[in-house]
Amino acid sequence: MKQVKILMLALVVLMGVGFTSCMNGENDTTVREDAFVKVVSYMGSTWFEDANGFRYYPTDASLAAMKTQMGFEPVNGGMAYVIYQYDSATQTKTATSTSLKDLQLLYATKLDATVESVQHKPEEGEEPLSNDSIAKAPIRGLEGTISTSYGNITYKPIMFDESTLLLQIDYFMGPEGLLSHYFTLVHYRDESVDENTIKLYLRHNNGKDTSTSYTSVNYLNQYPFVFYKAFNLGKLDGSINENTKIIIEVQENNTNIDLESEQTKTKTYTVQIKAKE
Repeated sequence: MKQVKILMLALVVLMGVGFTSCMNGENDTTVREDAFVKVVSYMGSTWFEDANGFRYYPTDASLAAMKTQMGFEPVNGGMAYVIYQYDSATQTKTATSTSLKDLQLLYATKLDATVESVQHKPEEGEEPLSNDSIAKAPIRGLEGTISTSYGNITYKPIMFDESTLLLQIDYFMGPEGLLSHYFTLVHYRDESVDENTIKLYLRHNNGKDTSTSYTSVNYLNQYPFVFYKAFNLGKLDGSINENTKIIIEVQENNTNIDLESEQTKTKTYTVQIKAKE
């Protein structure tokens, strides 16, 4: 697959962690970096791979520490965001490198969200099926620009790989609502769409969080998982190939969280799956 340029908003996260090695003197060989990765578990071992196939091998001790300290439970095929460090005196990362080993994980969080394949799309007044997901609140958007000390960074929906859709979701939330928000992509199998097209509906459940004081972008620095959400489209019925077009329908409102408000509008986003090279 071509090199995927994932929006390095994570650089903002690293402002508090990732540049300490630069301030410890010229003799410090510690390198700290971050990555968006897929989890690979095989024969009792766990490592990570990014969108370009580069492998990251954490130490067993640091992986166990992430489980204990952060509740990070890696799931094979799942997606995560990690911050790690290694000693550049013992290994270097070059343009031809394929892996890094003995990495000490400093931060790890899962990004996986739910995908539901529902047999029937309910008509008006019809009860939804049991595995359908009902939205409780709109979002603010799936694309935009964020100002950082590194300049303006533009974000939009992207495919991390041939089956994983990565959304960066801006929505209202409050300081007590970090774990209150859930997102589901719903696919209706009986809905008529163009050939080689998959239409998905993003549902936002805000739980008991009714605050509009802050947004997920405000918390991106400390809690990347509130903004980044990964959806495994491989769980959907039917084939997905490099010609498949993904249409995402959302309800957006930049003013309030009322789905019935006049300010709540329907918007669609389109993503094209890219071929593996």
